[in-house]
Amino acid sequence: MESGNEGYYILLLIALYLLPYFIADFREHHNRIPILITNVLFGWTVIGWIICLIWSFTNIPAPQVIIQEVYRDQDKNIITVGNDIPINNQEGQGEKHE
Repeated sequence: MESGNEGYYILLLIALYLLPYFIADFREHHNRIPILITNVLFGWTVIGWIICLIWSFTNIPAPQVIIQEVYRDQDKNIITVGNDIPINNQEGQGEKHE
């Protein structure tokens, strides 16, 4: 090692040690903070570092979108939700649309 380069080697080792967190952060992983904490606490065991590295590459769940259809029959004052399940709209319950 040349003198004066020790700082760069230390920064390189720290970056390598935190690589699982950097990957999780780049991928916007939903568990990036638990990955960081686990990496800092157990990364020195090598197996903990490997587990964090694999964890950082796991799939990120896609947001779920729920679409619900609502139909209103003006004549019968009945609201139909989803798969034709009628819900009676009695006075004082819910909003009244005219």
